[in-house]
Amino acid sequence: MIQRIQTLFLLVAAGLVLSMAFCNMSASPISTLPDGTMEQSVQRYVDDLTAISLILMSFALIVVTIFDFRKRLRQIRMCNICSLLLIGFQIFLCIKFFNRPEDQIFSLTAVFPIAAAILCFIAMRYIARDEALVMSASRLRGPRKK
Repeated sequence: MIQRIQTLFLLVAAGLVLSMAFCNMSASPISTLPDGTMEQSVQRYVDDLTAISLILMSFALIVVTIFDFRKRLRQIRMCNICSLLLIGFQIFLCIKFFNRPEDQIFSLTAVFPIAAAILCFIAMRYIARDEALVMSASRLRGPRKK
């Protein structure tokens, strides 16, 4: 169901979440050691077990939601769960941000979970709108006679 707008929102959310697995979470500025070599400390999402597990769980949930297009009520529930999971992931990243060393800089990818949660919520609204349309069409048709 790629032609539906909610599927596109979910695909973008899945892309944002999956791209976090390949990016840096934070980095410290480049410093010069006494022997003249340059050093930069980089922390990646895959180095943190909690972060990578949240990334994989939310990505898997979004993909399952995309392919479960025949059951819209279940899709709505999974979008809600995914939004809550991504908001929890954003809270986890905020806690890591406030407990970081002074010289560490977080990358732009630290706001991807909240963007993906917003996209999941918007997709849920479109799915609910489709469900309401189907229910109203079923009401107009009336009960089927056998």
